[in-house]
Amino acid sequence: MDAIEAVRVYTALQAQDMPVRIEGGWAVDALLHIHNPHDDLDLLVGNEYESQCRKIMPEMDYSLSRDKSPSKLDSRDDKKHKVTIHFGSISNGTLRRKTSTEVFVYSTEAVEGRINGTRVRCVTPKDLLERYKGSTRDKDRKYCQLLQNYLDSYNNS
Repeated sequence: MDAIEAVRVYTALQAQDMPVRIEGGWAVDALLHIHNPHDDLDLLVGNEYESQCRKIMPEMDYSLSRDKSPSKLDSRDDKKHKVTIHFGSISNGTLRRKTSTEVFVYSTEAVEGRINGTRVRCVTPKDLLERYKGSTRDKDRKYCQLLQNYLDSYNNS
């Protein structure tokens, strides 16, 4: 997925007054002001926005390709762009996202990043680091190193 499409999808959901956060590889890039190729865009929203997401994605020419409700929806368009919307329950300043095997806990705080010059709201670097920690995938280990360097430089300044 290219940056223009990632921004288009993100801004369309934001325009619906949905507190959406970018998660995954695009969040790492947005926070660190770098650009890597990405197969998909991962977004994180509260459970209460699932019906809104189901409505808006087809309006943007995305069709549902995999329904893993209540945890996530995967959608694709005819250009092979993929968007994964992860849902979680919000309480006490956290969003809890469950998968079939894990529970991820995110702060409801958002951190500003940029994709293609557009301001976007991302999950925190600390939450991203926690998500990728322990992964054996080379790409995820690279993300961990980049995020740790970012956090170290931020804490030392």
